[in-house]
Amino acid sequence: MRKYCLFIALATVAAMTVSCRNKNSKNAESEGVNEEIVEAAKVVLADDLLAALDEIGESLTNDLNMFDVAGHIAEQLTEKDKLIKPDYLFNPSEVNNLVTRFQKVSALGFLICERPVRIAYGMPLNAVDEAIGRLMIDLNYTIPVKEIADKPIYEVVKEEYEEYRERGELPFFWQFNFSIVNDALFLISKNPDLFFRDITEEQYKSFENRFISCLKAVCALAKYDPEVAIAFKVLEENMVNSNLEEEMKAFGSFNEAKQQISDAGEIIAARRSALLK
Repeated sequence: MRKYCLFIALATVAAMTVSCRNKNSKNAESEGVNEEIVEAAKVVLADDLLAALDEIGESLTNDLNMFDVAGHIAEQLTEKDKLIKPDYLFNPSEVNNLVTRFQKVSALGFLICERPVRIAYGMPLNAVDEAIGRLMIDLNYTIPVKEIADKPIYEVVKEEYEEYRERGELPFFWQFNFSIVNDALFLISKNPDLFFRDITEEQYKSFENRFISCLKAVCALAKYDPEVAIAFKVLEENMVNSNLEEEMKAFGSFNEAKQQISDAGEIIAARRSALLK
């Protein structure tokens, strides 16, 4: 059930985006937006880079099939835990203050990542879903809808990857997933004891691999896309380890990870915050 948490969040707002996207398309035509200019803005990537990204993307989807961070956290909450609502989740009202596309991509990742946690705590979702829908419209974010009810999240993300690859918009895909894994890491850092309760080494490694996959993709794409370059700069300026090579190794062994993530809580929070600046 856990692997469907992100899918549920997306499906909830999918209907909201269709009519609004059609309306935005008509507005764009009336304002004289040149479709050729939009096409020209797409990133043309070399075949060898695309091959490398395809390999990283395959790794990402495989690990998504293994484990869902927010879903696991939600399942670990006791009735006593649920009495104290978290005050560190991204406030959906902050969407009103976002200006840049980079900020909006990051915020969308945060809101989607945290939605299962809100459900587990019994927190209201109306404002969250409204903010998600608004951001999806602003970013022209699309998700596969064919037979979606029967598909696990890793298949949805795989189709999403292929769609953005075809559209020449892989930088968006990776920036979005970079924001999700960093927010997931932030959630872990806020309560490491809860996250590492009843978790196997294999499950933890699947999240760690997703985290590393997103770091690798951002590093590879930074020189091709100005927004991914911002994400890369955020990474460089807020590293848990001493250098980029060490950062790619994440948090050491499974037995060391809990303590290292706990010790790095301030840096992890600073990185997440910087993704909204």
